[in-house]
Amino acid sequence: MKYLSLSVTVGLFFLGISVMTYAVDTTDWIDLEQGTLVSAEGQLSSATDHFWGRIVVNEQVITQNTITVSLADSIEIKGKVAVDTAQLGNIVEGLVFAEYQSETDFETGFVINQAGHVEEWDKKIPTLIPQTIDKKLESEWLFSIYQDKFFATGTLNIFFGYRLSDGTVIFNGNHPLQIKIKAYPTLENVEYLYIGDFDGDKQDDLLQFDKTTLSLWRFTAGNWSPYWVQTGEDSSLLWQYRAQLTVSDTNADGQDDITFYNANNQLQQLVFMGVDWQLLDTTVEPDPTQPDALITTCSTCPPMSLAAQDSGLFAITSAGGLLHAKYTDGWQLTPVTGVIGRVIAITQAEPNSYAKVYAINQQGQLLNTWIDGQSIQAGLVSERQDLQAPSLAANENGGFAITTAGELFHAYYDIQQNKWLTETVASPDGKLRSPLVSDRKQGLFAITEQGSLFSITGTTTHISLQKIHNIPLLKVGLLALGRLDSGLFAVTQAGQLIWIYQTATGWAFTMLATDALDIVRLIQGEEDVKGKIYGVTRAGEVFNTWLDSAGIIQFGFLTEIGTVQADSLVANDKGLFAVNSDGRLAHIFYQEKWQVENIPDWGVALQPYLISNEIRGVEANVFGITEDNQLFNTWNNQGQVTFALITESPL
Repeated sequence: MKYLSLSVTVGLFFLGISVMTYAVDTTDWIDLEQGTLVSAEGQLSSATDHFWGRIVVNEQVITQNTITVSLADSIEIKGKVAVDTAQLGNIVEGLVFAEYQSETDFETGFVINQAGHVEEWDKKIPTLIPQTIDKKLESEWLFSIYQDKFFATGTLNIFFGYRLSDGTVIFNGNHPLQIKIKAYPTLENVEYLYIGDFDGDKQDDLLQFDKTTLSLWRFTAGNWSPYWVQTGEDSSLLWQYRAQLTVSDTNADGQDDITFYNANNQLQQLVFMGVDWQLLDTTVEPDPTQPDALITTCSTCPPMSLAAQDSGLFAITSAGGLLHAKYTDGWQLTPVTGVIGRVIAITQAEPNSYAKVYAINQQGQLLNTWIDGQSIQAGLVSERQDLQAPSLAANENGGFAITTAGELFHAYYDIQQNKWLTETVASPDGKLRSPLVSDRKQGLFAITEQGSLFSITGTTTHISLQKIHNIPLLKVGLLALGRLDSGLFAVTQAGQLIWIYQTATGWAFTMLATDALDIVRLIQGEEDVKGKIYGVTRAGEVFNTWLDSAGIIQFGFLTEIGTVQADSLVANDKGLFAVNSDGRLAHIFYQEKWQVENIPDWGVALQPYLISNEIRGVEANVFGITEDNQLFNTWNNQGQVTFALITESPL
C-alpha cells in the first residue's frame, strides 16, 4: 500500500522506542520551539533549549507535528535538542517517554529503559527512568525515537529530553510529537489509499484503489462502509491519475479536495459533490445580476454579511452574484452589478469605508462593493487569484485574506491616491491557515498549520506578524476573541480549551479546568460580559465562559438547552440564537437559569447559518436563509421573538 496523504489531528500513543545519536542536517525538521523546565520541586518554567522533531510516513516527510496514520503505515520518528550553552559539559540522563490513550479512553504512560524496553509509567515526572546515563552534554543531542509500523490503535504524545544531576528535567513539554493511529478498513490487495475529509463532515474518509475498482469509504453509525464504488476505467480522471493524487483543502472550505497534474502539466482539481466527483472549472462566469437563489459554496462561509456604515445586508446568490437588502419603510432588494466571477465568501468592510463589503470569488480574487447613486456596484480590488475564501476578514486597517501559499494579504483604499494598495506578508513560522479572527478595530489573529498563534499588528499602510511565544500549539480553525479586551480563546492540539491574554510583561495563558473536548466552533459572546465566549462540541452541546469578579475564567455547559447546529450559533445583547438539532429556530437566554424559546417559524426548514443584526434603526435580532432560499429575520414583538420572511419568493 502506498500512503499519500495525512490528516491533521491530535494524538497520544507510544510503542517500541529506542534512542541513539546520529548525524543529520536540519532539512524538513519540525520546529517544536523552546522546551519546558521542571525543577526537582515540580516548578514549571520555560527552558532555553530548542527542540525539533522529524516524522516520515512511508518515506513521505511530514511538516506538522500532529498527524493521523494507519496500522499499515511505516513510521520513522526522530528528535533533536539544541542544548543551552550554560548546560554544556554537564553529565545528564537521556529521557524518552510518552502518554498513551486508547480508543476506549484507557490512559497510561510509557518510558524507555536502558535496555531499550518499554516500561509502564505513572505519568509523573519524578518517576521517569533514564534511557541513557552518564551522557556529557554537547551542543546538539540527536534521538532516533521510532522506526516501524504501529501495532495497536490509540493516540499519543511523545516527549524527549534530559535530566540534570539536581533532578531538573528539560524536555519538549509545550510541543510534543502527537500521533493518532487508526485501524482503517483497507481492501484486499489495495494499491493506493488516500485519507481526507472529502464530504466536509469533519470525519476522515478513505479513497481506495485496488486492481479493478475505486471506492470511497465513510464512518457512520460506528462502522466503516463503502459509500461510493466505481469500476476503474481509463476515462476516469481519478483512476487515470490514481498514483499521483494529492489530498488537501485547497480553498480552506472545510472539505478536502483532490488535485493532480494532467498530461499537459496543468493542475486540476476534483471535489466530491455528494454522489460523484466533479472536476472544478473556474472559467464559467454566470450572470451575477440574475440571482435565482441564495447559496454558499464554501461550507464554512456564511452566505450573507452586514454592510459597513449601517448600509444594509448582502447575500450570495446561487449564480455567485450578490444581493443587497436595505430597510427603508420595508425591505428593498437590489442586485449588485459588476460582480466578477462566482462569489463564495463575503464579510463586512471596515468602518467608514466605501467598500461596504469585501468578497472573494471562486478564482481567489478580492472584490469590493460600493453604493453609486441608486445602484450597488462591485469591482476588483486586486488581480491576484490565490486568496482563500474562509480567511476573508476586515478591521480598521482594511481587508485581509490568506493566500494559498499561507501568506497574509492586506488591501486598503488610499484616498489621496484614489486607488487600492496591497501588500503581502509571509509568516516566519509556517503557513497561515483560515480563519482570520478580527475584533473589527485593530485586533487580528491567525494560526499557522503547525499550530502557532500570530497577532497581526500595524497601520493602514503597513502591517506585520508577531508570534505569540510560549503557549501550547493550537488547533487550526478554533479561535475566538473574548469580550471587553479580555484576550483570546482557542483549543490546544490536545483538545483543551485555553485562555490567552496579555499581561504587563507579555502574553500568558491559562488552561481552563476542562477535559479534552471535541470542539468544532467558538464564537464571541455578548458585549457587556468580560471574557465571554460560546462554543459548540461535535455533538451539538453548547458551553460558555466568563470572567468572574476574582479575575478567574469560569466554564460551564448550557445543559438545559439541548443541542444545536454549530454553524448557526450567534450571540448578541438579546442572548443566543441557533438552529437546533431538529432544524427549528431557537432563542436561548439566561433568566435565573438558561432557557430556550422556540421561535414560531411556520414550519419552514432553515439553513444552518445565522448572523446577528448590528444595523442601527433595524429592529431585527438575527438574519438567516431558509432551505428554499428566502431571506428571513427575527425581532422582538410584545415580549416574544417573531419570525418573518424578507423575500416573498425564492430569489
